Amino acid sequence: MAHPRTPDDLDELDRRVYDLAVQSIPLAEIAVRMGVPVPQADERIQRVCARLGVADRAALRAGAGTAVSQPDPDDGPVIGLDFAIPDVEPEPPKHSRRAVLAGGATALALFGGAAAVALSRRGGGSPASTGPTETPTPESSPTPPVPDFGGLPIQVEGGLNQRFETRTWAKGAPIDWEHGLFRMFPNTGDVQGLRFIETEPPRSGQSGFVLYKTGPGGRFVWAMHGDGRAYLVDVLNTERSWSWPIEDLRLVTAGTASRGTGVVFEELASRQGTGRHRVLSAAPGQDLELQSSFELPPTGFGMPPLWSPDGSQLVLWSGTHESDPQLHQIELATGRIVQSSHKIEPRDGVVAQPVRLDSLDGGFLATWSYSANGAAFERQMFGWSSAWVQNGLDGPRPINLTGRYSPDGQNLASEVPLREVNGGGAEAPREYWPAVVVESGGTGGADWSVLSASIGYGDRVTANPWLADSSGFVAMVRGPEPPDRPWDAFEYAVISTDGRTITRIPLPPVAEAEWFRANSMRSPAPCPYDVDLIAFGRLQLYNRRTGEWLTANITSQAGPDHLDPWAAGPGQTVFALPHGGHGGASPPILLTPKRVDGAADPDFRFVVARTGDGLNLRTGPATTTQPITVVPDGTIVELEEDLKRPAGQRGAFVGTEGTWLSVRSPEYGWGWVSAAYLDWA
Repeated sequence: MAHPRTPDDLDELDRRVYDLAVQSIPLAEIAVRMGVPVPQADERIQRVCARLGVADRAALRAGAGTAVSQPDPDDGPVIGLDFAIPDVEPEPPKHSRRAVLAGGATALALFGGAAAVALSRRGGGSPASTGPTETPTPESSPTPPVPDFGGLPIQVEGGLNQRFETRTWAKGAPIDWEHGLFRMFPNTGDVQGLRFIETEPPRSGQSGFVLYKTGPGGRFVWAMHGDGRAYLVDVLNTERSWSWPIEDLRLVTAGTASRGTGVVFEELASRQGTGRHRVLSAAPGQDLELQSSFELPPTGFGMPPLWSPDGSQLVLWSGTHESDPQLHQIELATGRIVQSSHKIEPRDGVVAQPVRLDSLDGGFLATWSYSANGAAFERQMFGWSSAWVQNGLDGPRPINLTGRYSPDGQNLASEVPLREVNGGGAEAPREYWPAVVVESGGTGGADWSVLSASIGYGDRVTANPWLADSSGFVAMVRGPEPPDRPWDAFEYAVISTDGRTITRIPLPPVAEAEWFRANSMRSPAPCPYDVDLIAFGRLQLYNRRTGEWLTANITSQAGPDHLDPWAAGPGQTVFALPHGGHGGASPPILLTPKRVDGAADPDFRFVVARTGDGLNLRTGPATTTQPITVVPDGTIVELEEDLKRPAGQRGAFVGTEGTWLSVRSPEYGWGWVSAAYLDWA
């Protein structure tokens, strides 16, 4: 097959790559605009060069009539190299060009890349030209135009080292910042941070900046401050930042992808959404300017929106806690409302409340709840490019809150309680036995289940537990009892799509801070873009292919905030400080996981195993209590509550000596035994 020889012969994707490649912009910026890592952007450019029969990008630009007398943007600025920014904290580590370029598009454009405009260009390995050069005639600087923010109360703030600062930590180095937005790069383990600068000493001695966030592409970083304002940085712009009063304006989202960049604001009245939205955009290094606007019914949920894969569209919820919610698909460039869903009707007088939006191949999933009706959840599938009425997956269907679809939309995994007994009150003991049920192909019922597995793991991680290729999901299962922490006998495993293969993930290196040592709170988040990468606890990253662990070594004892570790897209994980309060309940009761066909409906019968010389049956859940008898391996026992104990501790108890169960055997009677030596019968 003959290769195309002119740009007009290229397909749509290659033509878009060509149009970017012939411009005098750095490779990193091309990657940002394409929404891909820098190496992938370079590969696509080389593919276009091969199809057009030219040697490299310089020849491509020459053939397009682009002046190439200046150094090739591919050779500079070397974004992140040497971190040559004045007044940044001293002696940041240096990185090789290869290591920096492997970090991904936004990894390059961010933080170190924020200073790209200020960095000098470097040669690409060839001696610099010694030929004559012309010195351009100085021209008077024009008066800068007044920014057009669409009438929004946005104020221009200072730039790098005035209103925000950046820093890089080498792999494993202590991170001593108490606040900021950070990202860790899988290829190097380096961490880059950006934080806003206080203009006045904080009264409490701690920074007033909280709730750092970023969006697709990682180009924009924003945070709120106790002074009643919020602040925004475009990391491709070192000259300025922006702020606004949080009582008048809400930043809905800000991000960039291959076909769109948008900073979306909603006007507020008395801190409530009005539905009036403005979409701002900015070329790299330029001020924000109005791109489009749109108006929806009033909004009051503050729910995160969902970007289309190419970044050209956005899906938003409208509605309030008193009015019916509705979905709207917006074209960012024009503000056109592409389509809107039907309003989600109340049930028994209870107004539906949005829960989340999940991206799937070719579409997305909307989930809402009727919280006053026993927390009943429903969901509906929608398509990006077709009418929602005909593509709503036969209308709303019930779903468990933990239920998550595989990326290909073919399998639904949900956590269900096998047994749950609460002692009363948030801090009271809780006996919770989970299982994961999987429904395949929209059958409407469980195809198979895994007893003693959990995907509702700790600290408010909302990431989808499925791997990027839909080949399995990550679940918490029972692990060996740590010698000094027998109550923390948990680890994680990848369970295959059919449930017949359970591959355990090695535990990460032990952390120094007590909070991060709890295996039950590791909070895995598989990468949506790379099947081999799994983030844990927002601060650690495991590579399944290489077996390597990377850890962001923060010195804060409080831990990171509740930010999706993959919020910025491929090429890096992100986390934020300070924390916003940690969530989660007492750990579940887990035995060795067991696969069963159909729904999970066990009779709570167990078999004694792995003791060698038998299992002590005792009068209480501790080795200090009196032994009753010894139960040999292979004996079947059944769960039986000890009514003398408090509610939430009658069937199972988790203490300093691990998990204990209250059981009865026809041959050996009743007593307490260590769960470490019991399997599902």
